[in-house]
Order: sequence, then structure tokens, then C-alpha cells
Amino acid sequence: LLCDGSSENLIALKVENQIPSSRWYSGSGIYRDVTLVITEPVHVAKNGTYVTTPDLAANNGSSATVNIAVDVQNDSNASAAVTVRNTIYEKGSSESVGSDTQQLSVPSDGTASVKSEISVSSPKLWSLDTPNLYYVKTEILNGSDVIDTYNTEFGFKWYEFVNNEGFKLNGDYVKINGVCMHHDQGALGSAAYHDAIYRQMTIMKDMGVNTIRVTHNPAAEVLVDICNELGLLVIEEAFDGWGIPKNGNSYDFSQYFDQTLTDSNQIIGGNASMTWAEFAIKSMVKRDRNDVSIILWSLGNEISEGAGNNYTWAATADKLIQWIKDVDTAHLPTSGSNRRDLFDIVAPVNQKIYEDGGVPGYNYGNLNEMQSLHNRYPVMLWSETVSPNNSRGIYTTQGSQANADGKYHLTSYDTSAVGWGKTVHDSMYPTLTNDWIA
Repeated sequence: LLCDGSSENLIALKVENQIPSSRWYSGSGIYRDVTLVITEPVHVAKNGTYVTTPDLAANNGSSATVNIAVDVQNDSNASAAVTVRNTIYEKGSSESVGSDTQQLSVPSDGTASVKSEISVSSPKLWSLDTPNLYYVKTEILNGSDVIDTYNTEFGFKWYEFVNNEGFKLNGDYVKINGVCMHHDQGALGSAAYHDAIYRQMTIMKDMGVNTIRVTHNPAAEVLVDICNELGLLVIEEAFDGWGIPKNGNSYDFSQYFDQTLTDSNQIIGGNASMTWAEFAIKSMVKRDRNDVSIILWSLGNEISEGAGNNYTWAATADKLIQWIKDVDTAHLPTSGSNRRDLFDIVAPVNQKIYEDGGVPGYNYGNLNEMQSLHNRYPVMLWSETVSPNNSRGIYTTQGSQANADGKYHLTSYDTSAVGWGKTVHDSMYPTLTNDWIA
């Protein structure tokens, strides 16, 4: 880069959209926000803060110790002695609710970490109805000069999946009533427009949805931010498949999944020892681990569908779970499996999730199958059930066929379902009447 104040710098990027690249509409080009971040040589590393409230449940929400870990990066050729100041604010307020200061020495061309503990009394809890938000303002000081400022949004909530009893949020039982949403915005394509996503999430909230399962790749950052704001829980999913192309889509992410980054690749957060799978899942988790809406990380969706069976399913699940834990221990793993046979080739994936304390998730199937799985797994997600292809608001016919009115409309009377799914009623009723289905 030429930084003389007058020379122009040109950034050129080439997109190769090789088809077939996905079994669903993925878009092409740059369809997520891109930012140019300018810092002093000593600064908070990318996604370099980690905020947790581990004793919130034990205190029943009456008080909390906020643990803040900060990675400070030094891009200069000399070591730096700095002060790291963390201050907590309620979002929208300029009055601090707690602060802590730590000294830190950061080596040249390196990174150092520091931890703070701040006590907060009577925090306002984040819930579905009252999505109260806070943020940590992290400042790096050289002497008395603030050389970097970095804000991290978070909230006070605790949750658990209770064996045979279901999901609890802030100590209260809540039925997860969710939707699985692909990332496109209809006619707007895949571009992550804030207003379009906000409109979608508001509609979801108004119709009674309380959880978004992001299908089947990491969400746009703005979607998670909006869910924080509106009071929607998020299950964020890393992959639609692993190391084998799905349904013949030879240019999907499987061609990179088990490949290592090259020595010349300078991508932030990556190194030559990492596979692209490790880089991708760690990037997702590290970016969104502080977001109060997050409850689960999904390792993948129907990972063997159309991909054959000759793959190291259990060993890969072990690696993915460990990579999550490398950067976040506050949230649990899950998956969405359409194989509901405990002796199936991919059955070890949900078994590994269960052994790690996570929540097995199963797509479709009937209640008898879920009850059989319940003999092994005391609490589960019915992670995908309906898959309706209905035109909203069409009430011209009560029939179940796709073209009953001659206009290729499906009915909204809840009488039509795809062959592998069920109607909304047949999905919700067994969920509401069986506590162990979260």
C-alpha cells in the first residue's frame, strides 16, 4: 500500500463462479459486507475479545461476573507496553456499570492476551420479550493516549437443555419454535441488506417464531446482530456437507474442506497447518461467540445426503467439536441429521455431539423414530420437520395438490406437505406434547 496521502491504491478481486457449486441458491460475487479496518500498529486483534458470564445461572441472574479476554496484536517491529481498559455499558447508555484496567506487554510482530473480571449487580437479562443488550468498550492505551477502541456487544442470559425436560432460558422452560432459513432475500438475491433481513426477522417474530436455524452455512453478521436486537435465538450452522460433493455438486465446499491453507495464504486467522474446514468453523464461532442470541453451533446439515458413505464421519466430528472448543466453550454443538437409524454410517456424529454434552438434532421422520432415539438421547432437537413449499395467504382451495386451483398455488390451509416432510400441525403437536423434544 502507498500511504503518502496522494497515491491511489487499487484493490482487484476476481470471482470464479464455478457451476455446480451448491444444491441450493448460493449467489455469486461479494454478497456480505466488506470493510477496510484501519488501526494503529498495536490494536485489538480481529474478533479478539471473548465475553462470558459463567456465574449468572448460579446467582439466578441477580448478579454476574463478566469475564473478558482480549487478544492484543502488535504489528510493529518493537515490543509494546500498553494498558488495556475494559468498561461495560448498557447499550444506549453512557453510564458505566463496571470497569477494569490491566497492564500488558506485547511482543513485536506478535499477539498477547489479557483477562479482566468485572462484577455487575442486578444486570438486565436478555430474553425473548426483553432483549436487553450491553457492550464492552475495550481501549488500548499507550501512556495516557488511547490508541485503539473496540466495542463488543453482549447480553446477560443463561440457558440449558435438561434431560427429558427440554430447553430452559433464564431458568424458565421455553419451547424452541423455530424456522430454518436460507440466506437469500428472494428477488434481492444473496446480498445481505440490513433492511431486508430486518423485515424478515420482524415477520418471523410477529408470527411467533423465537429461533432461527441458519441453513446451511454461517449467517451474515448483520442477521445475528438483528436477532440480538429483536430477541430471537440463533442456531448457527457451519456446513451443508463435509469432504464429499453433495448430489454431484463438484464445485461445492467439499473440494476445500480437507485441504490445508497454503504457506503463501495470508488470510487473517489462518495458517498453513489449518484445513479450510478448521478455518471456516473457527471463523464463524470466533466472530459470533459473544452474541447473546447464539445457543448452538451446528456441525452440518444432512452431511451424507447425496454424498455416499465412504468418509471419516466420526473422526471429522471429533475435530470439528474440538475446533469449536478451541475458541468457545460457552455454547454447545448440534447437527441436523436426516439419518435416524442408530446403526447408520453417520450415526456416530450425533453420538459424538451427545458425548461432548451437546444436543443431537434430527431432521424429519416421525414421532416413533424420535421416541426410539430418545432411548439413547434424553433431550433432542427436531431440527427440521416441515419444509413446506406453500404460497403464503392462498386460501382458494383446501386440497393438498400443487395445482388444485389451476394457478400452481399451494394451499395455506395446512393440508399440503412435501413427501419427506409433514404439515405444520403434525410437526408442532408432537413437539409441544413431548417435553424432551426441545
